[in-house]
Amino acid sequence: AGRVGWDRVQRAIEEGTVTVVVAESLDRIARDPIDLLTVMETVRRCGAVVDTPPTGQASELQGLLHGIYNSIFRSSLVQKVQRGMRGAVERGRHPGGTIYGLRKKRGETEADDKYIPYDPEAKIVFRIMWEIGVLKRSYHQIAHDLNAEGVPAPRGGLWSPQNFVHPNNLGGLATNPRCMGIIQWNKASYQKDRLTKRREVKKHPRADWIIGYNSDQAFIPPY
Repeated sequence: AGRVGWDRVQRAIEEGTVTVVVAESLDRIARDPIDLLTVMETVRRCGAVVDTPPTGQASELQGLLHGIYNSIFRSSLVQKVQRGMRGAVERGRHPGGTIYGLRKKRGETEADDKYIPYDPEAKIVFRIMWEIGVLKRSYHQIAHDLNAEGVPAPRGGLWSPQNFVHPNNLGGLATNPRCMGIIQWNKASYQKDRLTKRREVKKHPRADWIIGYNSDQAFIPPY
């Protein structure tokens, strides 16, 4: 998915109009070992070859070994990145981007950067929380009023119920505790289905969540 050029190459291989595929490295063709072996088998079956500058003509055995190495490397890299992100959360720093209601304040170094409340948006979030929790208004009613008043949505355009609660219940202005200074991480992970090529959400049990707190980011009192 999203590799239009490579899709054209694969069709050309199967049609017999391409007999040599030149790639910088085998991981430019596929990083997943199973995907890479599938490609190598298709190339062999169609009478074509894959050639890379470092190794020359690549065999299926090279594809297998390369795929295994890539899999081990990626797994190790993911673990290192996740350890770093966990440490950031425990220190009160969010490993992701900002949210509606916060703005980044640049420091002398990247480590000194802070997210602080942005009053115009913070007031909108407070109003949304008040109308949901106290006035018991629906998401549709709130979105209608904000659009009628010409208030731009977080990403521009019009407000919709999805701005308040995301379909997978992992985000949204009405359920995001970060406006209270509470940072939640590792609530879910995304995995790609090999058959459908679509990303699927895997929600993690609450015991696996990593919770941090940063009072500088709080602009809604806890309730």
